[in-house]
Formats: sequence, structure tokens, C-alpha cells
Amino acid sequence: MAEVKLWPGDGAVGGSLDPKDMLAPARSLLEAFMSANARPALALYGQTGSNYVIQANPDLGNPAGWYPIWQGTLTDLFQIIEPALSGNRVLFFRARKEP
Repeated sequence: MAEVKLWPGDGAVGGSLDPKDMLAPARSLLEAFMSANARPALALYGQTGSNYVIQANPDLGNPAGWYPIWQGTLTDLFQIIEPALSGNRVLFFRARKEP
């Protein structure tokens, strides 16, 4: 299994925290993994009832390159998202809590 690094929406490195052990995170947390059908998937952990947007960017050197791939309200402590990926072989993701 590949190592997954977690970054909160502000870009700070998250370390070796296991998000599944958290009950109600104060900040959003995004986990990348391979789904059962061998496709890339994301798990968004956050506050139930809060609105979130997940953004992607193929080039971290381009701060204006972030675009939304999912937007919604969490109805549970986490949401599984299988993003529709185009020809990009590398994408970076971030989650942001919306007002």
C-alpha cells in the first residue's frame, strides 16, 4: 500500500494521524485511497451538517490552478468521493469548509 500524506486545507502537513479514530474533527481532513473497484477515491472527514468543497490541481506551482471536483454538505462524519479523473496522471487535492 502506498503511503498517504494528509494536508489540511491550509497546507500544513498532518503527520501520522489516523482520521478514523477521530469523532468530530474541528478541521476538515482528506484521505486518498484506492476503492474496491481499483479507482482512486477520497474520504472527507469533517463536521456533520457543514458545507465542504474538494478542489484539485495538477500543478502545485500554479496557485490559480485549483478547481472544484466535489461540493456538498456532510450528512455523516465522513463522505467517500470517487472523482471523475481526466487524462491527468497526477492531481493534488484539498478540502475547504465553506461558510
